Amino acid sequence: TGPDTSRVPSFLSTIRRFKECEANRIRDISLDVTQDQYQRLLFQLNNASFINRISEDPYLGDVEIWRIINAGIAYHPIHVHLIQFQILDRIPFDVDAYNATGQLVFIGDPEPPALNEAGWKDTVQAPPGYITRIIMRFGPYTGRYVYHCHILEHEDYDMMRPFIVRER
Repeated sequence: TGPDTSRVPSFLSTIRRFKECEANRIRDISLDVTQDQYQRLLFQLNNASFINRISEDPYLGDVEIWRIINAGIAYHPIHVHLIQFQILDRIPFDVDAYNATGQLVFIGDPEPPALNEAGWKDTVQAPPGYITRIIMRFGPYTGRYVYHCHILEHEDYDMMRPFIVRER
């Protein structure tokens, strides 16, 4: 019933940032759009379907950097189950050179995440023409999980991949 004397503090918490030198491994994750045998759109991660062999297999407790490579024309919100991660940056690259040769040619400086992206995340926007770099520690559990585009139609058209967190 009295006046509201509350105030928003100047900062809410301090988040320990991962350092790139802590990473045990760097993985490239390409966002791929092609067509199936019936000429329907097929959305994939690393040119693989959900049912293909697991290719991402971090060890429990390991820190990894994933470079999400978007050579397409659309944004993809990428969601990783089990863990929360930090966004390192986004780096513009030459899409034509990548599509022609598979080589990454950077065409600009790394762009740090916006202030609203500076905390813990479980989903990140991967814009077209950029490599979005995220860093994460796998745990606290072992087992099979998935990462995928959070656009429902993209998930349904196979833009979802399993990964397994293994014991050392």
